[in-house]
Amino acid sequence: MAALIDAARFIHDLKNVDRVAADAVVTGHTAAVSKATIKPLLDIDYWPVDNDGLSRPRLERLIALMKKVGGIKPDKESVNYDQLVDQSVWHDAIELIKKR
Repeated sequence: MAALIDAARFIHDLKNVDRVAADAVVTGHTAAVSKATIKPLLDIDYWPVDNDGLSRPRLERLIALMKKVGGIKPDKESVNYDQLVDQSVWHDAIELIKKR
């Protein structure tokens, strides 16, 4: 998790955009496409750095959407936020980063 946070921070630093775009070519997209995609993804907090990205409202909206579109079948009980999220993992990673 600490490495993912470090990677997200690297991506957020726009002086790294060319490097991030070049590294992303393994996804099958060109560096130009990747470069053009980075800023819009940053704008929607795709790679959060100040939180774990797992807020209760965000995940509850996603669960509701999955029920609506059939990703979660009507006859099945969906997982709830408390079953799905362990924020201690992110907090432990942040503490590890602070110690470095």
